[in-house]
Amino acid sequence: MMRLLIAEDDSALRLILKKKLLKDGYEPIFCPDGQEAWEVLKQDANFDLILTDMMMPNMDGRELIKLIREDDLLQKIPVIIMSGVVTVKEISDLLETGASAFIAKPIKTSELHTEIQEVIGLPEWGVSLKTKQK
Repeated sequence: MMRLLIAEDDSALRLILKKKLLKDGYEPIFCPDGQEAWEVLKQDANFDLILTDMMMPNMDGRELIKLIREDDLLQKIPVIIMSGVVTVKEISDLLETGASAFIAKPIKTSELHTEIQEVIGLPEWGVSLKTKQK
């Protein structure tokens, strides 16, 4: 079972994602912000993928990605950014910072499993990324 760490401050979206990810056979671990996600990662680096919102209290997705990419144990974990309020330039910057992919909100849960599998299936994250706009 693949372990996913999800940093998302919207409690309603966390519930929707939890139901969908469990149904798809994933083990999701949820954090309400980037700071808590970072604390979890420092204690347990055994995740197959990280999904993070862009704008959150305490630590945003951009800062979380930077910390992950600077850490020798975590830098190979793919990171998908989820946001509904970023520009094309910001998406490009996030991908250059180390995000593996971008999923636009509102997220279509029917397509979430496919998106995750695409990123997990990359030979090495960052090699041939596509920005996803659904």
